[in-house]
Amino acid sequence: MKTCKLSILFLICLSTLFSCSKREKISSDFEDVLNQPQSTTVAPTAGAINSASNMIAAEQNIIPADISFCNSKTVPLCIKNQSMGSVTVKRGSDNKVYITYNLTGNYFFAALSLFTGVTTAIPMIQTEPNVCTFPYKKVFTAPFTVQQYTYVLNNQPQSFTVAAYAAIVKKQGNSFKPVEDAWADGCSGNKIYTGKNNITGGDKENDDKDDEQGNHDGDHEHQDNDHSQSNGGCSSSHNMVDCKGGAGATLFTYSGGNCFVAPSAAAVVTEPDICSFTSDCFFGIHPYHKVVTAWITPTVTVGGIAYTEEEGRAIAVLPENPAILSNACNSKDAYLAVATLKLSNTGYTLSPTIGPAVATIEAWLSTVGKISATNLPTGNATIKNATTVLNNFIKAHNCPYRIE
Repeated sequence: MKTCKLSILFLICLSTLFSCSKREKISSDFEDVLNQPQSTTVAPTAGAINSASNMIAAEQNIIPADISFCNSKTVPLCIKNQSMGSVTVKRGSDNKVYITYNLTGNYFFAALSLFTGVTTAIPMIQTEPNVCTFPYKKVFTAPFTVQQYTYVLNNQPQSFTVAAYAAIVKKQGNSFKPVEDAWADGCSGNKIYTGKNNITGGDKENDDKDDEQGNHDGDHEHQDNDHSQSNGGCSSSHNMVDCKGGAGATLFTYSGGNCFVAPSAAAVVTEPDICSFTSDCFFGIHPYHKVVTAWITPTVTVGGIAYTEEEGRAIAVLPENPAILSNACNSKDAYLAVATLKLSNTGYTLSPTIGPAVATIEAWLSTVGKISATNLPTGNATIKNATTVLNNFIKAHNCPYRIE
């Protein structure tokens, strides 16, 4: 079994019949390890996120009951290609990011280290990530009982890299097996390790030779030798741990804009008596007259930009890419929904449901330029959600047609 250069001896009791102070040692040792300075650490580059202003202690592991979530991404939490649980990243309607670690079975957290930012800013020791200097850390108290923990982070960009590490113990009866390294998306994700074993798994024969010569980069396996003693129920377990994340360390990317939250049911009850014609009235075959009917006004202004009828109809027939639209909004759809409300003379500003949605869409469209065949931005989940709100309203509040 390989060992690490820097090591700490952790003592874990096997029995709960006696009150052993040694059971607390693993927690204090973890805290010492995770907070110790490392002379070989590479300082984070531009793109690291300021943890001091982004993690408020009182908010951690608390999920408010009055918010909703969007843009959720879940990856497995793995030890040596075996899934032990999951890590989920999602955006809250409060615009905070919630990153939840979960374990299953008899596994429990001993410590967590989390990095968010750009990949090049991940702290490293030689070829391995330095989990001791990750910006967000949590150490748990023995005996270990925590199987779920949520980091609540402020000021996160729409897209960022996540490197989520966990030190895990396994409970067997009244004892705990020594710590193992677990990484989010560790079963098959993108490796952080920059040594020769990266991605492909490397050359084991040469790696073993390196070990014989004292080069242990990329090694972070843990000793699992129990030496039980008849000393009142306690045993000594040698568990070697240092700050190196190991060759199995992985990262993944997350992308998700702000959630657009529709008003509560109580607010919907106060909707004004307003309606809208369908988009086909202005951008297709009129559903009642069965022909193309001209706009009453020559232009419609959306996002502060005026569009002629010719330009609007050209946008309406642009082809859509299902692969992109499966996980991103389409500025075409957002434009058509707002333009339909305006051409229908719908009093959307009076509505607590669609008023904020229109404002959200127009604010974004004003920043991306005039929509056309060569300018059709995608990827803003907030706008996708707001567009859905508008389309649902239009379907449910159609204006009646008068037969002449």
